[in-house]
Amino acid sequence: MFDSIRQRKREFWIALILFMPLFSITIGIYAGVSSATRSTPDRTLAGFCKAMQSGNTPRAYSQYSSRYQRTYSKQQFESDMSADAVISCSYNSISVSNSGDTARARLRLVYASGATEKDIVTLSRDSSSKNEWKIGSGMSLSTPAGLLDAFCTAVQAGNYNAAHAAFVGRYQHEYPIQQLKNDVSIDKVVSCTHGPVSVSGIDGLAMLTFVHASGVLDNDIVTLSQNHNNTWKIENGINFATPIRTLALFCDAMHGGDYQAAYDQFTNAFQDMVPEPQFATIFSQNKITLCKYGPFSIAQTRAEAILKLSNSASLAYSGIVRLIQQGASDWKIDNFRLM
Repeated sequence: MFDSIRQRKREFWIALILFMPLFSITIGIYAGVSSATRSTPDRTLAGFCKAMQSGNTPRAYSQYSSRYQRTYSKQQFESDMSADAVISCSYNSISVSNSGDTARARLRLVYASGATEKDIVTLSRDSSSKNEWKIGSGMSLSTPAGLLDAFCTAVQAGNYNAAHAAFVGRYQHEYPIQQLKNDVSIDKVVSCTHGPVSVSGIDGLAMLTFVHASGVLDNDIVTLSQNHNNTWKIENGINFATPIRTLALFCDAMHGGDYQAAYDQFTNAFQDMVPEPQFATIFSQNKITLCKYGPFSIAQTRAEAILKLSNSASLAYSGIVRLIQQGASDWKIDNFRLM
């Protein structure tokens, strides 16, 4: 009996001795796998950059924290990325807080247009994602193409506040929102597109093409710039030039007695024939009290309209004015005869 017990103990210890190395190897493999798959700020940014460069927008978006995603929809993210693809993404200078719950890093993106963006992003452990590290803030994702897309969408929708917000501060003062609203409402924009953006450092150049309700095609060459917050804005170049707008400016100027502004609506050829002082003398003798125009006949780069004027002496004039497209898009009065 005792021999049998001793035999079983011997077999137990032999089995234990044989099993221990295998158990140690299993624990080691588990620890290695756990360490290799554990979420870290570095792995989150590496995954984000890899996804951005490969165009895997769902994967890139998944690196955002749930809180950040609520402020920036997946649809908007995908739209922004399709406007100007990321061709390079890199990061460095990762610093983790003393508490170990937050981190910061420098992120650099290069877009297909040549635009470059440098962001300082923050990361934190996301409790809704198994406590994994996620990007919590700091991404700009502002590109020249994305700016122009947003501007076009706003103009076509009649969202003048959003359209005006696309301008740099200086241009907002030079081109007030009320003037923008008036210019667009005169001949509504039914289509707005842009060509490729040429980028050099923090400056950009592109052509915006507007199609107006009248059928007029307006090509504006706009300049853009990137501010210290990596945000792109329109510097200048928006005209919304149409023959209807030209006569609207002419009539406003005549009503206000601003004969220089009215004179500016004429072609160079007309101005060569009639000097500004002579034009001003003719109309300043009796203030213009009425200025009306329309209907229009527009054919490509030429247009005609009926113009009616009345002055304080109760004299009324009417006649056909002819306009032509001068330069890239500017419409000017070329023939001005009142009966």
